[in-house]
Amino acid sequence: MRFFKYLLVLLGFVFLSCSASKQTVKSDEPVRAIQEKTSVERNEEFDPLTLGDYRLEIDTAKPLDDTVDIAQLLRSASPADSASEPSKIRGFRVQLISTRNEEEARSVMRNAIISFAEPVYRDYDNPYYKIRVGDFKSRYDASKVQEQAIELGFQEAWVVRALIWDKPPKASSQQADDGDF
Repeated sequence: MRFFKYLLVLLGFVFLSCSASKQTVKSDEPVRAIQEKTSVERNEEFDPLTLGDYRLEIDTAKPLDDTVDIAQLLRSASPADSASEPSKIRGFRVQLISTRNEEEARSVMRNAIISFAEPVYRDYDNPYYKIRVGDFKSRYDASKVQEQAIELGFQEAWVVRALIWDKPPKASSQQADDGDF
């Protein structure tokens, strides 16, 4: 039993000696490293705002003519000229098919060009290929063509709202692309 008492006292001294405060040693190395980094010379001639600037050569040999012929401007902007240009308005088209299969879309488009007197359009609205017929200002006219399409075998035909050509642009063929196909 005495042995245990001596052992316990000895362990107490060991723990007390280990838990004693240690002296901190200060080193000047980090301070010297910071002083060396700040003593480096910096090149302040570089201006980041000039990155991407390109020198453009502008030909200023020809003087600019600021005179405007008002009569010429009025003649060129006549309503008859602007009405002859094709423009898009809100209207209706008959959609024959919406599919992910490009070959099926091409086949339906070929059949539609043969079957209808109206222009046929193909749209690519990722991931769908859409085949649409006509430029109708009223839903009633579009529904007539929808009935005709169903009779011709296009069972999925339905009327959709779309931007249509007020006066269709002059094209060599009846087919037109409204999207990236």
